[in-house]
Amino acid sequence: MTKILTRIILILFAVGDISAQNFTEYFTDKTLRVDYIFTGNAVRQDIYLEELSQLPSWAGRRTRLSELPLEGNGQIIMKDLHTKQCIYKTSFSSLFYEWLA
Repeated sequence: MTKILTRIILILFAVGDISAQNFTEYFTDKTLRVDYIFTGNAVRQDIYLEELSQLPSWAGRRTRLSELPLEGNGQIIMKDLHTKQCIYKTSFSSLFYEWLA
């Protein structure tokens, strides 16, 4: 019974890796830095783009790109323009919510 269960688990992991995104299919070895301003009050929240900068290399993860490594109070999701498939997802936590308390 444990051999069968072990095989099933290994197959599930293999299938998960097959459907995962290939980093080089969508991205290059660079970073797009997005600087933004998060403002608001107890009723409304706004995010304003301040600056975009290109950095010379990518320091982030290259596997499991569409999965959230940690859950924060905000998410950034990138989708393929044509297929609408999620190609990258990350989360963040801002100090904004601490100021509301």
